[in-house]
Amino acid sequence: MCANEDCPHARLSMDLVSLSNPIKTFLPKKYWYVLEGMWYKDVEEYVGSTKEQFVETVKNKCSFPGSHAYFDFKMTEPIELPLNSISSLTDDNEYIYKRNVLNLLQRIVNNLRFRQEKYILFRYLKFVVTSTVAYFLRLIELHHQGTFEFILESELHLSHFYNHLKNKIENLQPTHQLTDKGSYNEIMKKLKEVLPSNPRDPNFKCIFKLLKTCGIPTTNLEFYEKCLDWIVLLIEELKNFVDSHPEMFFPRDPNQENIIATVRVVNLPNQKLVLVHELLNEMKLAKLDTTRIEDKANMPLLWTEDFEALRETIGEDFEKITFLICPVDETLTFIPSFKEMFCFPTGDFLVYIIGEMSSTHGYFRNLNESHWKMISLLFDKLANKIEVESEGCKFIETKSAFKIQEWMFNEMEKIFVRHPKNTKDISRSMRDDCFKTRDLIWELKELGIAESFPTVLNFVNTEFSNPHKLEKFNRLTEGDVKRAAESIAGNCVLRKYKKIMKIFHRGGYCDEVIMLNCDFCKGYTLQEDDEFSNRTKTKTGKKKEKKRQTEKKNIAKEERTDVEGAAHNLQNAQVALEDLTQIAAQILDAPHVSNAPEVNVGEEQMNQNPVEQQVVELPPALDVPQANNAPEVAQSTVPKPEPVPGSCMKCFRTSQFCEDAKTKLREEQIKNKALRKQVRQGAEREAEKDAEIHELKEKLAALEASIQANAVENSQQSASDSEKEDHDENDPPLRFLAPTNKNSQFSDEVRNKFNELLNLKDTQYTVEREAIRRANEVVKEANDNGNKQMARLELRCIQQKYTEYIKVVDYNLSLIREHKSVDNLKPLPEIPRFSENFEEIYQVVVMKELKDKTCLFCCMEIEDLRESIKCGCSRRYHRHCAWDVDAKGFKCLCTRKLPLD
Repeated sequence: MCANEDCPHARLSMDLVSLSNPIKTFLPKKYWYVLEGMWYKDVEEYVGSTKEQFVETVKNKCSFPGSHAYFDFKMTEPIELPLNSISSLTDDNEYIYKRNVLNLLQRIVNNLRFRQEKYILFRYLKFVVTSTVAYFLRLIELHHQGTFEFILESELHLSHFYNHLKNKIENLQPTHQLTDKGSYNEIMKKLKEVLPSNPRDPNFKCIFKLLKTCGIPTTNLEFYEKCLDWIVLLIEELKNFVDSHPEMFFPRDPNQENIIATVRVVNLPNQKLVLVHELLNEMKLAKLDTTRIEDKANMPLLWTEDFEALRETIGEDFEKITFLICPVDETLTFIPSFKEMFCFPTGDFLVYIIGEMSSTHGYFRNLNESHWKMISLLFDKLANKIEVESEGCKFIETKSAFKIQEWMFNEMEKIFVRHPKNTKDISRSMRDDCFKTRDLIWELKELGIAESFPTVLNFVNTEFSNPHKLEKFNRLTEGDVKRAAESIAGNCVLRKYKKIMKIFHRGGYCDEVIMLNCDFCKGYTLQEDDEFSNRTKTKTGKKKEKKRQTEKKNIAKEERTDVEGAAHNLQNAQVALEDLTQIAAQILDAPHVSNAPEVNVGEEQMNQNPVEQQVVELPPALDVPQANNAPEVAQSTVPKPEPVPGSCMKCFRTSQFCEDAKTKLREEQIKNKALRKQVRQGAEREAEKDAEIHELKEKLAALEASIQANAVENSQQSASDSEKEDHDENDPPLRFLAPTNKNSQFSDEVRNKFNELLNLKDTQYTVEREAIRRANEVVKEANDNGNKQMARLELRCIQQKYTEYIKVVDYNLSLIREHKSVDNLKPLPEIPRFSENFEEIYQVVVMKELKDKTCLFCCMEIEDLRESIKCGCSRRYHRHCAWDVDAKGFKCLCTRKLPLD
């Protein structure tokens, strides 16, 4: 350990050791040698920064509450993570998570300046003290883990606490003395007295390992006495601070009054989303009306709704909720959700996976058509897995997402192990100061993607902002070209698979990715893709059937040609035999002297036509007309002919050998053709089976999605039905206190008064509901913003007055229960009602009543509306006047007939 506190190399090495788990999460496995202190050029090109900047980036990714538990940091790790405050949408206040206050206390302890006094072991002393304090703070969070709640940053009083700690440290006096120089038992005993219990580590093995890691021998009692003085002082002060400010650390009490609901709004590129279950919990804590969003309680845990749509759904209570903007600045930003879980948007997750596959692992390089077919099936499985794990939400739980990522990379590796790629590298030299679009197109072709020149040029100008006018120190190298090509490749892969693209579109990331051209933004549906694929399969099947019929015709034609050729050879052989028979008969009948020239003629004929003497074998099914004088040739198997006496044996053997070779060659050709046909038919059957399996998998996924949708609709329908059934039961019945043994001490007067107060209390819900209904009707029907604001203010005043009224009723009920009399009861205030102005506006806006209530038939003002009738134009008349006038055939001024029926 370096003794210099400000040594940058020492701090960097400590950070690398502390951040080993998150580095393994955010860095591919091929670059894990960074943890050993090695930093090569390929790592720098991947992360795009130096080692120090990379460590700061990892710290920013870990800056979410509960990150030390998620990444399994050591409990004795005094690491400092940046803390990002969250701003409010309604005002300029800044909020932070309560669980991050403990990290702020850790930062205060780490920034304390210990008194050195030329103490050479000062660095070791600070390490032991800060690590032990970190262990204590982690134990506090372990004992009080709750939801992710917020606190106003202005309510923190940490600056005063820091000054208080500084004063305490300056006046610190040594109080501990140690005697055991042979072991850590005495030190551990004193630390156990100060630290709270840890159910996961009852023997405090972490602290014991910390002391051994420090490397200071136990014989140096002075060092451990100083450590104990510092540790005991800091832990006692931290305990007092936590106990005196419980609202800064512990969850809120559900029974507490005047709780302000604080809800996060996740700020995505093109939309703002709210976690529905978080909104429900906060509204219940703040005792707000949740009836309008109760149907969302059955949705998945990470279900979200649009922020602007909730404004209309919640209504009046929307202004009583404090909404906090939760930004998503970079890929895989951890968002705390519920039950110690975290999530991030599915669109970010897809961008991260495809970017890693394209840029880091180079999976899309040098692929052939068979590779793309297997990858297509794999991407369909990826989309189904994301749909199942996210349950159709726009967010996905982090651990499930990383499991999907690991599965995807393993499956890709298996594909390339079974079917290796062509790893032929093309060496091209490019200038260091600039590059041409042609170079980028070459890189895209290497990735297996063909894009037009204008498309690539547009991407270059958008991505690099006119690269031909860059400054001297802002050049684009070959690595920039490859990264641009890989970015285009990722976008093209993303838009190639419709199921992946649908998830990406649902997250609202279509406008953020260059060259994406989302089809779903244009109204495209997956059903159209299924219809197109079915049409394509039908056309392909027809082509295959036509090809089979053509092949059958060709084979039949070849067989017919072979048969005709064999019959023709047979006829020639028969003619040759007849000629030879005639010549032989002439030779036998002629004198011996004249036989010589005739025999020579026969020999010459045999020498000229040796093949004609050969007998041709025909197939069994062949039926050729035979000559009468040669019946033995009609047999399917004819023995080999023998040479005619006097013929040339050399020519006969040569011709016989050639015919045998031709026959064998023809048989081999027929066998090979049949084998090729069998192989082709087997491949076609296998392709058809694969297509059928793919169709069945798609149908299964569609059925699962429809089952989930039907389940959600059924749950919503049952909830609405139960709400309708309970609607008529909301009005509470009147309650009467019947004489019993318990209330027999009440007199009749007291019992009657008690009944009256109970009935007044029971009408609270009905009166409030009626007031809310009337105010909402005015807000909905009014076209003037002034009338809407007036209705909201009237409702708020009635609610406040009626709350005071019910408080007086409760107070009188308690007095009656206590004193059994009505003498000291508090007088009830007037029952709050809407003002006359509101009633007039309600009659005009909602009931469509005219301010002028004069009957035009008798010119008298209508006092009782029940004794009048109302025309369709909202004008009223006395009922008896209307009957008299209608009998004479008169109508209203609007020419309508009066509604007397």
